[in-house]
Amino acid sequence: MKKDRKLIRKQENTVLAGVCDAFAEYFGINVKYVRIFYIVLTVLTFFFPGILLYLFLMLIIPREVNELTRV
Repeated sequence: MKKDRKLIRKQENTVLAGVCDAFAEYFGINVKYVRIFYIVLTVLTFFFPGILLYLFLMLIIPREVNELTRV
């Protein structure tokens, strides 16, 4: 049986928009490692590309839909 993996930003367990948590859940790793990787990537690329990447992913990755967010 294959696990149906989807890249979705959740409402809980988020710091900014849930992008790092979405990747951590998708790949099945701890969210701390994804956040550390993102911080290192952002610092090494002199901040601007890392911030743009985060904003781009925030717009592209869909948010989790539940009864409270559905309007």
